[in-house]
Amino acid sequence: MANRFEQLVKQLKDRGAIISEVEMDTKLLNMIAPVYKTISNAEATANHSNLDGLRFGMRENGESVDEVMTASRTAGFSSYVRARFLIGSYSLFEENQDRMFRKAQKIRRLIVEAYAKLFEDADIVLTPAAMDTAPLMKESADLRFGEDRFENEHMQLANFSGYPSLTMPLCLAENGLPLGINITAKPFAEQTMFDVAYGLEQIIDWKEAPACLIK
Repeated sequence: MANRFEQLVKQLKDRGAIISEVEMDTKLLNMIAPVYKTISNAEATANHSNLDGLRFGMRENGESVDEVMTASRTAGFSSYVRARFLIGSYSLFEENQDRMFRKAQKIRRLIVEAYAKLFEDADIVLTPAAMDTAPLMKESADLRFGEDRFENEHMQLANFSGYPSLTMPLCLAENGLPLGINITAKPFAEQTMFDVAYGLEQIIDWKEAPACLIK
């Protein structure tokens, strides 16, 4: 993936694009995944609190309200969703809000401010979407919260900032699955983002299969 991305950058330069490297503090990049999970899990827990088997959602039998809610959520949500709700509930406990949820919000602000600086002298930020292909469904069915790497988590920056962001295919890996690139633009610069994506489509060649190989 890295070699193909570098080749794309060279092709862009050959066509007259002005490209410069920008970077963020690695400490902030490493905080993207834990901050995102803390905030998103808390929001998911709050937004889906009505799915209790009583007012909304599927209903399982039980001898009490607590039993109905527990049985309904156990049967109605996958283990991955239940894990998200558990983490979200934990971070929203009154005794945990300051040291987890509110701290995550403050760190998110630092991340967004650092991200905004990347666009001071650039119209768009172009990055690999991830360093590998997405896992197959059978491989990810029991996926839990494993090791995080910002190379695979950085697109959450668009969720933090609200900046327009687009991911498009770059090439195919040896297993035949696509590898993508991500384009993020300044706020309200969607047209610039689409123009760049259109220009990239004129460069990226899909006639070969696979168009690139991971070695």
